[in-house]
Amino acid sequence: MDEKGKINLIVIIAIVFFQLVLSFLLVWLFVLRNDGGDDKAEGTEEKKKAKKEKEAQYVILQDEDFSNIVVNPSDGNGRILQLTITFEYNMEFENLPAEIDNRQPEILDSINMLLSSTGISDLSRPDYRDTLKEQIKQLVNGLLKDTEMEIHRVFFPQFILP
Repeated sequence: MDEKGKINLIVIIAIVFFQLVLSFLLVWLFVLRNDGGDDKAEGTEEKKKAKKEKEAQYVILQDEDFSNIVVNPSDGNGRILQLTITFEYNMEFENLPAEIDNRQPEILDSINMLLSSTGISDLSRPDYRDTLKEQIKQLVNGLLKDTEMEIHRVFFPQFILP
């Protein structure tokens, strides 16, 4: 091989080596590294929130004031809805039961308004109960927004619609 061929071969090998090193660095920077980029930061925040929620210990609040709620749904034609509501909350909100008790009249009034404006056809659908639970959760958390405490989930241990 002549001198010019050897130089061309060395240049080609150097270019291939440089591309391999550059490829490795790019893969490491954008794929393998845990703390890089805005998307990774958002993912890290989501992971922290999920970990915190997983570590949280939840307690069920069974308040007598939310037992045997009786409501006349809209278009009920004399039918009534009888239900019991329990709330699940994070144990770190140790004052939440007292706050719920203090706000019991406005919480019950809001729940009664929500339920009485809901039609029998919706209340009869089992899949609508999840929607109703979420609406009650948002309603209660909206009333608690100035306290930094919140309800995690809502349950209906009793849901009777004869």
